[in-house]
Amino acid sequence: MNEVEEQAKRLLQTLLSVPFESCALITREFRDLPLSPGLYAVKHREHGLLYIGKAKKLRERFRGGHKACTWSWLDDYDHRDIAIA
Repeated sequence: MNEVEEQAKRLLQTLLSVPFESCALITREFRDLPLSPGLYAVKHREHGLLYIGKAKKLRERFRGGHKACTWSWLDDYDHRDIAIA
């Protein structure tokens, strides 16, 4: 495995290791999401990892064009079971 693959593996393990209870719950207002840049993981309480992405401003990522796409599949889940790490 090369250095980039090792780094990607470490980042994935870090995102996966965050307990669901420590994640920010998703609401339609996205108030609890940070404005800072970084990688994020959308997690389900029972099903685990649903999506991994990156953003310059996480809150704006979900408020912007990503919002419609996000809600189209998140509506299938109970909002209390979805959070962002």
